[in-house]
Amino acid sequence: MYDVNGTETTSSSAATQSVYYVKLTKLITGVSSANMAVIKDTKATITIDQALQTSDAPLKGSYRIVCPGPEGNAESTDPYTTNDIPLSTSSYWVSWYLFKNCTDSWYNIDVWTANTYSYKENGVAFYARFIGTNGVK
Repeated sequence: MYDVNGTETTSSSAATQSVYYVKLTKLITGVSSANMAVIKDTKATITIDQALQTSDAPLKGSYRIVCPGPEGNAESTDPYTTNDIPLSTSSYWVSWYLFKNCTDSWYNIDVWTANTYSYKENGVAFYARFIGTNGVK
């Protein structure tokens, strides 16, 4: 709320202007609101700013994880790379992709969801613990 001088105030009796913001917690395609209803019972002037900010594009598709190669690092001349992992994949299945594609790490990788993002469309985050390898080439 703002008073007659444009200074922010917490007093509803001194307020001459109120500003409301709409915030989305999930990335979406398109606008967050196509129409806003205004119910007024006073002689106040009510405006809606049409210069709306659109959200970043939601994530979609898949990603890959590069695993340590035979030399033990991701910068290896022959690193292992997983197949495409769909964005909606749970940590259980991410570990399956790692087991399947990171040959020397079968069942020696623990994967947990990091719970960094509320929605998969905003991002994905996992914790991965590499316990060891099952052999050396």
